[in-house]
This record gives sequence, structure tokens and C-alpha cells, in this order.
Amino acid sequence: MEDFETYFIDGFGKTVFTLSISLASLCFGLHLAAAFHPYFPVLPPLPRPFRYIITFISILFYGAVFPTYFLMDPYYRHQVTAALLFAFPGALTRYLLSVYLNTILKAIPLGTFLANSIGTALLGGFDALQNRTHPVSPYACMTATVAALLQLARSR
Repeated sequence: MEDFETYFIDGFGKTVFTLSISLASLCFGLHLAAAFHPYFPVLPPLPRPFRYIITFISILFYGAVFPTYFLMDPYYRHQVTAALLFAFPGALTRYLLSVYLNTILKAIPLGTFLANSIGTALLGGFDALQNRTHPVSPYACMTATVAALLQLARSR
């Protein structure tokens, strides 16, 4: 019972501290934005063809990550999984959510907040899975990928 109480108080304290720092940072950012807004012009959106070209190049770079990931040393691979494989989908999700949801509330960027909340929850879940007492084999991701490719080949 002592362990539960200790872990609960520790987790609750970290949660309150994190929320306090987050809200203080939000207030600080709002004050900075209000102070510097007159000095920075609002940039017009990029033309549609230019946005498509940037998106296409980004997808090509993201596709180049997969061979790099599988060529890495298996011992090191699990340490960079989140950064390599989830950075592009996370950035794209943040952009899309900010485009569609930031206009709903003027006081807070709702899309950015939602993207940060989802990303934090996913990172916490991945960290909990990686720090199990019996870690997943470094070949588990490769085995799952090969199994998915074999299943895809059989379905054709």
C-alpha cells in the first residue's frame, strides 16, 4: 500500500507541476505575441502548387527514413523509433489540426493544443511499452513489417 501512495503522490505532483509550467508558458507566449505583433508582418499563405511540391518532397524524405531505420544496428534501433517514424506524421497532424481547429477559439490555439496532447499521450504509451521489465526484441518491428508485407503479397 505504501508503494501505491508514494507513486500516486509522485505522479500527482509531477502532473500539477507540468500543468503549472504549461500554463505559465502559455501566458508568457501570449504576452510576447501581444508585445511583438506590431513589429512583425503577417505573411500571406504560400501558393497552392508550392505547397504541393513541399508536401511531395516531405513524403519522399519520409519514405527514405524506412530503409535507414532497417539498416541501423538492431541494438540502437529501438532508441530512435519514435523520432524517425513518427516525426513526419506528427508534424502533418499538427499542421492539419491547426488549420481546421485554431480558428474555432481566438484565445487558445485549439488544434496545436490537441496535437500536443495526443502526441504526449502517445509518447507516454510508447515509453511505458519500451521500459517494460522484459523488453520487446529489437527484431519485433522488422518481423511485424515482414509479416504484413507477406500478408499483402498473399492477398493479391
